[in-house]
Amino acid sequence: MHALMVDFQTLTSDFGKLLDAAIAGDETGVTTYSNKLQTDVTKLGTYNFDQMGSDVTAFYKPYIDTFNSEMSAATA
Repeated sequence: MHALMVDFQTLTSDFGKLLDAAIAGDETGVTTYSNKLQTDVTKLGTYNFDQMGSDVTAFYKPYIDTFNSEMSAATA
């Protein structure tokens, strides 16, 4: 997840720079940051979000099961 957040932060930064270049009328900057943005989007597309979701579920399941078990015992 950390790598995804770093890559997403890069994407948002490059998008901001693209907007700044467009506002300034900087055609070279628009081209540069448009290309960088496409690269960022492609990189984000390589993440397996289904696997990430499964990993998160697997990590938290024991905690949730313990909580539910203790709540059942406390309310029995």
